[in-house]
Amino acid sequence: MINNFSRLVLYHYLLKNNLLDSELLIDYKNLILSIYNKIKYKELDYFKYSERDDYLTEFEQESNALFYFENSNDFKKIQENKKLSPTITATRNFGNSWLNRNNQDLENKLKQYYQSMAAQGNFSKVFLSYAYDDKVYTMALFIYFYSLGIFLSIDWLQNDKILNSYQLKKVLYNELTKCNQLLFLRTPQSEIGAQGKVQVRQWCSWELGVFFRLNRCSNKYLINAYDLEDKNSTLNENNIFLETLNPLKSISHQRLN
Repeated sequence: MINNFSRLVLYHYLLKNNLLDSELLIDYKNLILSIYNKIKYKELDYFKYSERDDYLTEFEQESNALFYFENSNDFKKIQENKKLSPTITATRNFGNSWLNRNNQDLENKLKQYYQSMAAQGNFSKVFLSYAYDDKVYTMALFIYFYSLGIFLSIDWLQNDKILNSYQLKKVLYNELTKCNQLLFLRTPQSEIGAQGKVQVRQWCSWELGVFFRLNRCSNKYLINAYDLEDKNSTLNENNIFLETLNPLKSISHQRLN
């Protein structure tokens, strides 16, 4: 298992191990490769700039502002914190802009891939609790965990966006009952700051609460997707809600440990 779940580490693993070579993932691979190159271009040994499709150039020119945003409020907040890499917001915006630019085509291909994987093999099913803005990253998580025998249940890959709250709860509850374990993806998008405290966003809180009521409290796990500049840095753990979650340490026999 990879030693941390920052975007850079996860994307590097997928690219290096050729886990994005499906025909349905071609456009997604180009997106991930573009993000990876932007984060750490100077240190790449096996990726060449010329290997990317020509049509990326125009899009990258338009999205440069997402990566060179020193004057933005997001960057100023990150600089004040001095713990989070400024690439977090930029890569998220870049990926979401990419999905929006490609309209439904790329998203439909990702859903087709997801459904085709669901029809193969007998995998352990784990519910992923995540923030909707982290769609690009959750797809990478799905591919990674699938390679280890874990099938992540991810709402946006299974359903169209549901605007009715009651209907959404029914769909999520039904899926939660089918999963024996839950994995919470901790990112800047899954938490909000209020009155000096860090709190989990409402839908993630609801999912965690329902899973607890299903008497599966010991099967809730957590991964951090914060890109720490300093490996010795620690995040502000002022969030007692997360104390009930087990940090994911390993995967064995198709189960989180």
